[in-house]
Amino acid sequence: LQARLVSHPSDAYARFQLGNTLSLLGEYAEAEAALNSAVRSGDLQPGVRASAMNLLSELSIRRGEYREAVGRAEESIRLVCRQHLGYWLLAAARIGLGDGAGAIDPLRRLVHGHSASARESHVAYDVLPERSQILYRYGICLEAAGQPDEAVRIFGQLLREQPAHGPGSAALAACIGRGKCSARSEE
Repeated sequence: LQARLVSHPSDAYARFQLGNTLSLLGEYAEAEAALNSAVRSGDLQPGVRASAMNLLSELSIRRGEYREAVGRAEESIRLVCRQHLGYWLLAAARIGLGDGAGAIDPLRRLVHGHSASARESHVAYDVLPERSQILYRYGICLEAAGQPDEAVRIFGQLLREQPAHGPGSAALAACIGRGKCSARSEE
């Protein structure tokens, strides 16, 4: 990729691939520089550009720069709304900001869209998180946002699908133990 960029310095796609490769190798600063350069060029197809924004969002999360990560994930979703990773990163960044309520909508989209495969995505590279991860995070955010009955319902769904999910069991017990759920939810 570096040799390609020496002979074709304006190849935005090669620069995107270099950024992706550097990120996988743990060379995060170099990866970010390559990805930013690819995005700035304006020569990327929307699906590739959305993937670059997701990678940049992930790098921002790694640094704890959650506001930047939110903006990058939102840009990715604006470019390509049919994807999974952008919503997952948006939720993670909002949780990082302490905005669990702001993470609810992206997580809800993932829960309801989980049956759609990553092949149906319109980004260059997409990841569909494990359903148990989505449900667990969704339940935590619902409870934090003052929706304990809905959180209990989601934790119950998680445990019906994966009975041995220890964190889900603990979260359900803690949610019920706090006594903020209606009697109907405790059944």
